[in-house]
Amino acid sequence: MFPLASRCRPREQEAINTFYSDELAFPISHFKVGLRLPLWPEIHQILKYYGAVPAQLNSNSIAMMVAFACFLRRERIEFNLTFFRKLFSYKATLDVSPTSGAHS
Repeated sequence: MFPLASRCRPREQEAINTFYSDELAFPISHFKVGLRLPLWPEIHQILKYYGAVPAQLNSNSIAMMVAFACFLRRERIEFNLTFFRKLFSYKATLDVSPTSGAHS
């Protein structure tokens, strides 16, 4: 499940947030929700678009990306970043105007 060169942090004399220029951090919980190395191209593109690294995201976000990539692969649909952005940026709005009946 983990690459051969992986190791757990921190070692003696290191803080939990000690990183070196040739390393990336991945919370173990991300692997439990389906993240695998090397990163799938779809997940890499999503992270690159948002300028994020996996350690900045919670496990639910990673699970959504993995599930989306799995769905596309299963259905043989080509990955489309615009589709991903629209699908996961949907925001429900609540009409609370006096005529909507929401305050009755």
